Amino acid sequence: MRRNDTFVFLLMLLCAPLATINLADAASPRIIRNKGSDTMLEVASMWSSAYQAMVPESRTAVIEASGGGSGNGIAALINGHIQIANSSRAMKAREIKLANSRLRSQPVGFVVGWDALTTIVHPDNPIKALTGDALNRIYGKKGDIERWSDLGVTVPGCKDQRMTITSHRLNSGSYAYFRHAVLGSKALMRRDIHFQRNHAEMVDTVANDPCALGYISIAHLSDRIKPLCLTRLNKGQPPRSYCIDQQADQRVSVNYPLLHPLYMYTMGEPDPQIRAYLDWVRGADGQRMLKSHGFIPIGYGGSGQTF
Repeated sequence: MRRNDTFVFLLMLLCAPLATINLADAASPRIIRNKGSDTMLEVASMWSSAYQAMVPESRTAVIEASGGGSGNGIAALINGHIQIANSSRAMKAREIKLANSRLRSQPVGFVVGWDALTTIVHPDNPIKALTGDALNRIYGKKGDIERWSDLGVTVPGCKDQRMTITSHRLNSGSYAYFRHAVLGSKALMRRDIHFQRNHAEMVDTVANDPCALGYISIAHLSDRIKPLCLTRLNKGQPPRSYCIDQQADQRVSVNYPLLHPLYMYTMGEPDPQIRAYLDWVRGADGQRMLKSHGFIPIGYGGSGQTF
């Protein structure tokens, strides 16, 4: 073999492993990271698995769903760590401004369904409904309702009738939406609130404490706790209560006070792979799975009203 031929042959041998690695990398599926709302985590995990099983062309990408809270998901999106943020609240103006300044890009939100928050108590609690004003006076920083007796009821097994007031964590979309809807955008919650890590923990707390009051997504209702009706007071009109009907096909009215959208956010317009996934989530199969988890499909809509 001539010297030049030998050199070329050796060069080919040296490059062969690199070529193999590059081909392997090219064949590896793309990872699309989807993080955020704990409220949405179960359905988001089902969406990611079902999409890859049901849609053949999706196998060039792997959707990885994780929780951590709406605020953490949005922060991860702004920092460029993920491609899709799940959120049970709309992005705040300061978050959008931060995304614009940091990534020179505009977040795009896609409504993927609807949820409703419901206040919950122990099944032995005789109370049936709460008004927006009562919730404000219970949860607000300057609230003056601390005992169930302040609302005219006596709760069996609740010592001194003092409420155990529970809430979701500060980085939770449920916390942010509830605070805004009940207290107003700039108001603060009282300091003696018992914060819960997720909906399941809140259900456990309320189910085991006759004194407790909390709020959860309707997707997490169970027979271990009792949902309360919400009463809206309008000037010149009789009070109107809105209740959760767990037996009905649509469990809440479009005018229910704490009905709100669920979002998936991308940074800028999504690329074709991510767009295909979002379209599937918002389509018939994705919405059927959303409904099976207790949420409300896109087509049902809602007024997004508060108290």
